[in-house]
Amino acid sequence: MRTKFIAVLVISIILLFSLCLTTLATAVPVVTDISPNKGLDSQIVQVTIEGDKFHPKTIHVKLSKEGEPDIEAIDLVYVSKQKITCSFDLRDKAVGQWDLIVSNTGVYTKREKVNISYNAFTIEPTAPIITSVEPQQAFNNSTVTLLIKGGNFQIGAQVTLVSDNTVLHPINTMVVSAEEIQAKIALNGTTPGDYDIQVANPDGRKGTLAKGFAIKQGPLALYGIEPNSATNNGSVTVTLWGFSFDKDMNIRLKQNNTVINAANSEIISTSEAKVNFDLAGANPGIYDVEVNNRKGETAKLPGAFGIVKANETQVITPVPESAEIDLNSQLGSIFFDFDKYDIRADQYETLKQNLKVLEKRNPNSYIVLGGHADERGPNNYNINLSAKRAESVKKYLVSNGFDSSKIIIYAYGEDYPAKEGHDEESWSYNRRVDISIWETLPTKNDALKK
Repeated sequence: MRTKFIAVLVISIILLFSLCLTTLATAVPVVTDISPNKGLDSQIVQVTIEGDKFHPKTIHVKLSKEGEPDIEAIDLVYVSKQKITCSFDLRDKAVGQWDLIVSNTGVYTKREKVNISYNAFTIEPTAPIITSVEPQQAFNNSTVTLLIKGGNFQIGAQVTLVSDNTVLHPINTMVVSAEEIQAKIALNGTTPGDYDIQVANPDGRKGTLAKGFAIKQGPLALYGIEPNSATNNGSVTVTLWGFSFDKDMNIRLKQNNTVINAANSEIISTSEAKVNFDLAGANPGIYDVEVNNRKGETAKLPGAFGIVKANETQVITPVPESAEIDLNSQLGSIFFDFDKYDIRADQYETLKQNLKVLEKRNPNSYIVLGGHADERGPNNYNINLSAKRAESVKKYLVSNGFDSSKIIIYAYGEDYPAKEGHDEESWSYNRRVDISIWETLPTKNDALKK
């Protein structure tokens, strides 16, 4: 009997102990909602988690993503068995979906009871912020480098200038840091006005500085003419390129006291015009091209147009063809930096050698300068840039005693590359001015043959 009593007592104690353990055991938490369920990668976000069976002393919360360190909850507050609040520091954390892990830890067993809510929280990238730009304005006959400051700029961000239906893209863009971008933009011939500056990160998010940049109408300028010669037995229509053209612009050819006004003209845009000259009976020779607009501004292309006497060859003391070819073979091209038209320091030695060759030519012959550009940038811009490069070489020759009326400029822009290709090595060969000697005034296309 005594043995039976002891057995019943032991069984009772075991059952009671099991019941206590069951009572004290920690339950698996239940999660029904997290609000908000997303945040930006630049903020600390506070969230509310709702569900059931949250333990007041052992609740633990974190965000987890494969391949990334866990984001532990901070400022965790137990509100009730059904609600807790906490914060997550999302700054510089990986964007995308994260799992929400909520767990209770047993008081005595120390075992975790875990609830995983997969893809319950999303970290989103922060949109770029633009706070300032320098300069804030520029003329539409220039190339400008914008310094854009702000925040959240990502590597690969793209810059655009937007005004109504006009969208301008930079020649190149460099993200210096998350707070600074440099963007080089060719404004030549663009429509004046106020432009929004937009920065778009690779993730598609955009930031805008409304009317952050102003494009002003630049002063009158003249950069190119095509064709640049004609005979004196009729009329010729030429195309002019420049800036700030207007419908009231006056256009003329001028040689000393001789002036040939345009018979009629069509202003296609602020940077292009079609002009007709009546050259019948005009004196042969080299003429300046001059224009002036309604503002009273004047621009000139010195010695840019030649009038040739019809049916007559302009050859004075001809040089044997073999000698001419030999001189041309000794002339070297002058090369330029990207988007530049000033002569590089390393090109002066070639220029000095060219001077020695040009001094041997027939003084009545023509020196033809063919300006070129690489393929980057708008065609009109490259035509103007190549003309400026040729003009720089012309100024050098004139400063060394050569007759400006015998120096002819042809601007080819990106056409006729010296080296085919779409890399810096090829482009470096194509940013150039070719120099050649001609006994008679050549056409633009003929000038390419030497």
